[in-house]
Amino acid sequence: MQAVTVNGPQLAAHSHRRTTERALAGALMAGVMLAGFLPLQPAAAKAAAAATIITEGGEVSGVREGGANVWRNIPFASAARWEAPQPAQPWQGVRDGSKPGPICPQVAEAEALKALPQSEDCLNLNVWAPAGHTKGRLPVMLWIHGGSFRIGSGSQPTYDGEALTARGVVLVTINYRLGILGRFAHPDLSREQAGKPRANYGLMDQVAALQWVKRNIANFGGDPDNVTIFGYSAGGVSVNYLMAAPSAFPFFNKAIAQSGGIQIETTRHISDRRPGPMGAPLEAEGLALAKQFGSGDTPAPLAALRKLPVADLLAFQEKHALGSLNPVVDGVLIPDDIGRTFKEGQQARVPYMAGSTSWEASLIENLPRPLPPKVLLMGIADVDGARKAFGGLDDAALGKAWFADSVFLGTAHYLTRASASIGQPAWLYLFDYVPTALRGTVPGVAHGDEVPFIFGTLPGKIRNFSASQISREDRKVSQLMTAYWANFARSGNPNGKGLPMMVDRASQEDAINILDATPHIERGFKASEMQYLDSYYQQHMSSSK
Repeated sequence: MQAVTVNGPQLAAHSHRRTTERALAGALMAGVMLAGFLPLQPAAAKAAAAATIITEGGEVSGVREGGANVWRNIPFASAARWEAPQPAQPWQGVRDGSKPGPICPQVAEAEALKALPQSEDCLNLNVWAPAGHTKGRLPVMLWIHGGSFRIGSGSQPTYDGEALTARGVVLVTINYRLGILGRFAHPDLSREQAGKPRANYGLMDQVAALQWVKRNIANFGGDPDNVTIFGYSAGGVSVNYLMAAPSAFPFFNKAIAQSGGIQIETTRHISDRRPGPMGAPLEAEGLALAKQFGSGDTPAPLAALRKLPVADLLAFQEKHALGSLNPVVDGVLIPDDIGRTFKEGQQARVPYMAGSTSWEASLIENLPRPLPPKVLLMGIADVDGARKAFGGLDDAALGKAWFADSVFLGTAHYLTRASASIGQPAWLYLFDYVPTALRGTVPGVAHGDEVPFIFGTLPGKIRNFSASQISREDRKVSQLMTAYWANFARSGNPNGKGLPMMVDRASQEDAINILDATPHIERGFKASEMQYLDSYYQQHMSSSK
């Protein structure tokens, strides 16, 4: 596919603040918010060349960075607009894997993201492996980036794999189609792709990346039969949906959903209206797009929409498509509502870990214009009952607590318990470590602030701190988190020698793992809130079938 650059002036007027605010407002109307991405750090200095690896597409060279070998910009698939991904075209000679590939079209605001080329031909991935690894196959971790399914890239340096590979894993980070290019429906597409996966093109890309890993990762020293998917925000949402996508099941063996908040009780459909203010069928957005770019009263045909400049599509998206562009039920890739899938035991039967940070409400508290409590509490028929369950909070406090717990912690609680109920190891956590330099200035850990701790890339997102602001305790907590995640990838159990014990849901159903400077287990954590949310989810699940 021909590359299409979208750094043109027609997009320059779209500020990140306005984009985020519109996304938040729309997501809150839908009862779900999955925004967030990690700002970029300066790229690491390149070192010696790494081994040249043979893949199904051809040979690729890499570079040595610290204790890791890295191969970047490896094509794992190609895809025409609004079509399922196909195997990437092979290449001749040795492909240069020293630099990141093009990122998927988006309204990029971070300077380093804006510096990278954007193209619809963006389905590439990066691989990190321990530099000294020569024998045996290591567990594989496949990272899915966040960003409301609108922004971000697997090439962001916060996702550098050196610290994880030092724990004996192979890391893969991917790009997948975003925005209206990654999620789109139209009646003509439904007819054209009847009986096949459709609409969820970004999620299809993720499955294609997993298939590539299955076929190729052994050449990099990874074990194709021991693959863990993990991601935060939209990436955590993706993990949860892949747990409900039967065609993905053969390609991963463990899963970690970080702040993967979803509307658990109902899922948007392609053609059918669903309950709630954002329950219109996705095809309605496709028809609106066709009308926008048609002539007079004649909508543009699908063929014309496929030829539109990508900048026009992004401009339409930013104006009309509110909220996080979550996957939808298409009846094939995603057969049913995700909550019902887990409730009925139809999810992937793999070890599963999910959790949130202690201040997910940072997503709404940092808005330029605060949202009124009535917007945050939309959809709750029994506000007084919710208020009682949440400790008698006033409307303003209740709105923030409802947002954080109903979208993030409550869903992780529900899904991990459902996995435990079918005999699978399941782990629930709350990340509650505030860095030393931030203490006393914030009420908890903001959405996404756990990510650089897991990757060992402090200071990372933590308010753009300098290295001198990161304390010894901060780095110790990062080492703990990296160890827990790598252990889970290795065996499906985060515990290991010298680490504070984490407990699974089957052992202590009412317990949560609090991950802070001294990780510990807390029983009955937010018991009243979780009990109320379980009932709320169940009631709405029954009425949405």
